Amino acid sequence: MTVHKPIPFLILTSTYLLLSLSLLLSFSPSTTKCFTLVMAVDRSKFRTCSQTSFCRRNRNGRSQPAYQYSLDPASIEFHNGRGHAGAGSAEAGDSAGAGAEDASSVEGEGQVQVPKEEEGEGTGTEKGEEDHTAAAGRGGVIQTIKKMFTSKSHSHSTGSSNGGKVDPYIRGPGPYFTAKLTNDAPVTSTGTTEKLNLAIHLHDDGVARIRITEEYGGTGGDHDHDYDHQPYSNARWTSDELILNHEEMKSASDVFTIDESTPEGKELLGKLLGSLDVNSSSDNYVGFRFGDNHESSSNEKSKCTDSSSMFLIQFQPFALHLWRDNCKQSKEGSSGVDYGLPAVSINSDNLMHFEIRRLKEEEKERLRQEEMKAQANAHAHDKESVGEEKGDGSVVTGDTKDKHDEEEEDRHGGKEVVGYWEDGLAIYADGTREERKEEEPLDPNADSIAEEKRRSLMDMNEGGGFYFDTDGMWEEKFGPHTDSKPYGPMSVGADITFPASTHLFGLPEHASSTQLKGTTGVGSHYKEPYRLYNLDVFEYELDETMALYGEVPLIVSQSKTSGTVGVFWFNPTETFVDVENSNGASGKGTKTHWISESGIIDLFILPGPNPKSLYEQYATLTGRMPLPPMWSLGYHQCRWNYRDQEDVYHVHGKFEELDYPYDVLWLDIEHTSGKRYFTWDKHLFPNPIPMQQKLKSQGRNMVTIIDPHIKRDNHYYIHNQATAKGLYIKDKTGKNDYDGWCWPGSSSYLDFTNEE
Repeated sequence: MTVHKPIPFLILTSTYLLLSLSLLLSFSPSTTKCFTLVMAVDRSKFRTCSQTSFCRRNRNGRSQPAYQYSLDPASIEFHNGRGHAGAGSAEAGDSAGAGAEDASSVEGEGQVQVPKEEEGEGTGTEKGEEDHTAAAGRGGVIQTIKKMFTSKSHSHSTGSSNGGKVDPYIRGPGPYFTAKLTNDAPVTSTGTTEKLNLAIHLHDDGVARIRITEEYGGTGGDHDHDYDHQPYSNARWTSDELILNHEEMKSASDVFTIDESTPEGKELLGKLLGSLDVNSSSDNYVGFRFGDNHESSSNEKSKCTDSSSMFLIQFQPFALHLWRDNCKQSKEGSSGVDYGLPAVSINSDNLMHFEIRRLKEEEKERLRQEEMKAQANAHAHDKESVGEEKGDGSVVTGDTKDKHDEEEEDRHGGKEVVGYWEDGLAIYADGTREERKEEEPLDPNADSIAEEKRRSLMDMNEGGGFYFDTDGMWEEKFGPHTDSKPYGPMSVGADITFPASTHLFGLPEHASSTQLKGTTGVGSHYKEPYRLYNLDVFEYELDETMALYGEVPLIVSQSKTSGTVGVFWFNPTETFVDVENSNGASGKGTKTHWISESGIIDLFILPGPNPKSLYEQYATLTGRMPLPPMWSLGYHQCRWNYRDQEDVYHVHGKFEELDYPYDVLWLDIEHTSGKRYFTWDKHLFPNPIPMQQKLKSQGRNMVTIIDPHIKRDNHYYIHNQATAKGLYIKDKTGKNDYDGWCWPGSSSYLDFTNEE
C-alpha cells in the first residue's frame, strides 16, 4: 500500500512562488509591463511628509530657528511624586503634572537629599522668591535649588502662573520635578513669548517620563477671556486612561540629587559632564539617580547599582540625557566608573518644537462679538423652543435638511444605495454602481516644489533670513478631504538620539526590515520618514515606510556598550519619524526625529538593560494581555468572503476530506443583514446556530467579524439604542453624533471610553 505523506506547507508555498516567478519570467517584455501596471499599488491614499504641512514644516530642521528652548531655573519645583495621579486629584497636577504635595513638608520615603547646613533656610515666601530670582540672576543655580528643597512655603500647586488648573487626563505617579520652558527664539511662530510646562516623573523601575505641555489655566469664568494671550483652560487630550497601566506604575522611592552640594554628587556630575564633552558650567545642570528598587541609607544612594538610572537636565539650551548605571559595585562607590555616552539624549540637536494654539484675528473678533451678543440676550427666551442656535447665530429647526444629506442625494442622483464596494463607491438597487469622479492627482514633485518655494521666500526676506512656512496652517486638503484647524497648527516634535547605538528596531507596522534604516542624511536608504498612522491597507509596497494597519510608537536600541534601551513616544496622532544613521566610529550613534500632528510631548525612556527587563518595563506601562484560549493558537481559515451557509459547509468539508488541521473558521461582515452587525442574513445563513454546532462537534470554532462602526439606520435597533443613550462619538461641535463612512455607508462610532 502506498502511503501519501502530506506536503509540508512551507514547501508547498515555495513551490507556488517559484512557479509564479517562472511564469512571470516567461512573459514577453510587453506582457511583463502590463503585468506590472496591473499589480501597481494605488499610492493616492498613502500621504507623504511632503504632502503634510506639519511634517513638511518641521522636517530636517526647517522650523528650528523658531524654536529655541531654555529652562528657567527660578521656576524649578520639586515634588514628593508618590502615589498615583488621577483625574481631578492633586497629584495629577496641571499640564506639567504639578500639584503634588510639597516634598519638603512630607515625612517618609522619596525625599530629596538636603544637606544639613541648608536646613531651615528660605522659609519666608517673599524672601524665598527673592532669593531664587537673585540666585538665578547670579548664576547660582545650585543655591537656588537648595532653597527650593527647603522652602516649605514655596508653592507646588502650579502657582498663579497658570491658575492652578488641573490636567484631567494625566494618570500615573505624580511628578518629581517641574519647571517652565521658554522659547528664546528671536521670532516665534505665534509672534509672542511662548512658554511650556515641563514635568519629570521618575519610576521605581528606572523609567523616566518626560511630559511637556502648553501653559494651562485661564483668566477666570466662561466670559473672561484674553484673546491675544491665553493659557488654555482646556488641556490637550491625552489617552492615559485608555493606554497606560497606571495602577502598576510607581514612583521611585529613592532619589539622589546629582549636583555640587555633596562630594558624591559633585564627583558624579563631573563624570557625566565629561562623557558629554561639553564646555558649559556645572551650574547649567541638575540630575538624579533613581530606580534602585531597594531601601538604602542616605550614603548608599549615591553609589552605582545595576538597577538605577541617572537623569541629567540641561537648562540652556534645554536638553535631557539618561544613563544606566549597569556597573559592578565597587568599594569606592562611583569612583573609577566610566559611564561613557548617554543611552538616550533628548533635544541634543535642538529640533524640539511645540506649536502653541492660537486664534485668527477674525476669530478673536467673532468671539468678542458673540460674547457681547450673549450678554445682551441673557434674558431672552429659551433657544430650545425655536431650535438649536449655530455658532454663526443662525437657527436650525428640525425641518432643515442637513447639507451632507443634500450632497449625498446629488451624488447618487436619487438612486437607492444598497451597499458599497471596498473602494468606497456605491452599489445601487438597479444593479449599477457609482462611477468614480476624476480627482486632481497628487503632485509627485510636491516636496521639491515646496522646498523651492521655501528657498525663494527665504531669498525674498532681507538678507535671506528665516521664513516660517505658513502653508496649511489653518486648513489643508488631501484629495477630496479638507482638514480645518480652528486653533491653527498644533504639532509637536523632538529629536531623540541614541549616542552609543547603531542598531534600532521597532516602529511597527511597516513592510520594511526589522532593523530601522535611514530616512535622512548621507546614504539614507529611504527618502520618506516612517509614517505612523492606522490605515486599512490590503495592498502595499515592500521595503517602504508607508503606513499599514497598526502603529506602535516604540523604538528599541541594542548596543554592545549601552545594552538595551527604549523610547515610547506616547502620542496617538499621525506621526512621522526620521532615522539618521551615522558611522559608529564617530561616536554619534543614531538619531531619530519625531513629528506628531497634535497632542503633547509625552515620552517614556525605558532603561533596560536587556530585552527582558525592557519589555517588563513596557508591560508595566501599557499592560499585559491575558493568556489566549488554546484553540486560538491554531490555524485560522479566514478570507473575504464566504458566500453562504453551504459555502461554509463546503470549505469545512474539504478540510476534513484532506485531513488538513485547522481550528477556527472566520466569517466576514457579509454574514450580516445589510451590514447591520449582531444580525444574520436569514437568506444566506438560515440556521446559524446548527451551523456553529456542527463545526464545534468536530473540534472547530467560528468567529464572526464585528466592526467598530454602526450603520445609521432608523430600523436598526443597535443604532436606535446608541442614539437614545448618547453613546456615539460626537462631531467637532460636540453636539451632534459623528456621521462618517464605512462599509455599511453612513455610519457612527461607539464611544468605548463611555462607561455605559
